[in-house]
Amino acid sequence: MTRRNYALKVFTASAFLASSLWLGGAYAQTAQPPAQPVMNAEQYHAEAQRLAVEADARYVTDFYDQILWNQAIRNAEAAVAAEPGNPTYLRTLAELYTRTQFWWRAYQNWLKLEQMAQLGDQERQWAALSAAKIGYIRLSRGLAVEAIPFLEASLRWEENPQVAAMLDVAQQQAADTAVQ
Repeated sequence: MTRRNYALKVFTASAFLASSLWLGGAYAQTAQPPAQPVMNAEQYHAEAQRLAVEADARYVTDFYDQILWNQAIRNAEAAVAAEPGNPTYLRTLAELYTRTQFWWRAYQNWLKLEQMAQLGDQERQWAALSAAKIGYIRLSRGLAVEAIPFLEASLRWEENPQVAAMLDVAQQQAADTAVQ
């Protein structure tokens, strides 16, 4: 290695080290963001509802990964975590998951809510929709045996000829698979 290459290498390493120390020191001196205030369950729930209304007005379609829907769900989750026995908060969370097409979590929360309180007509429709979507996805992936319980749950919540037809197909495919 020539003296020139050695000097260049040392200079580069020194410059990198100096800039790292300078930037690191400057970064360490920046102010930390203020801590988020802790809210009670009622406040989290109100914020979830407010964000859901705002998201509904802003987005054409509803998906979990859209910022406002995600924030609404996080607030609803916080409300449920703060007061797990409150069916109103769980209902809001299940509804938000359903609206944002997060079918598995919607289904799980509708099941929890059903154990806690009587489902109304709208809630039974949403619960049936989430179960039917999971059943349809499983059936379309060739998992007929796994689709059957979800399609049956959907029909338990709400009679639907299309879901009944999917259940017939799933049962037939499961029987055909068992014979092979």
